[in-house]
Amino acid sequence: MFGKAFLLAAASIAISLLIFSFRAPAQEATPSPAQPKSHRMPVPRKFSYSCAGGTTVKVTLRENHARVTFRDKSYAMNQVESGSGVRYAEGHVVWWSKGFEGFLQDETDPDHPVKLAENCKQISAKSP
Repeated sequence: MFGKAFLLAAASIAISLLIFSFRAPAQEATPSPAQPKSHRMPVPRKFSYSCAGGTTVKVTLRENHARVTFRDKSYAMNQVESGSGVRYAEGHVVWWSKGFEGFLQDETDPDHPVKLAENCKQISAKSP
């Protein structure tokens, strides 16, 4: 009787292992759900520009958004299409930058844009 019980237990264990071995790869093959995005906000990057006439433009970038400050006015801009460089706009006011240079202009009349700040050169960059 001891021999039959031992054989029965061994057979039961072998069958369990066989079933588990067939299940394990199937579980590994199913893709895991996508990891949730972080709840943390991207770190803003801050830039200061010295422009013609002694004016200063301050720009804070976060993802596709810019906060542009010029002469005690602040503009909340969104990135818009640009043929070259990067452009941000709020209504008709546009900040355009390429490399370490940029300008701020009012494009209310597209045929005659008015430069609010021109020949701007980056003087500092900070990431808090």
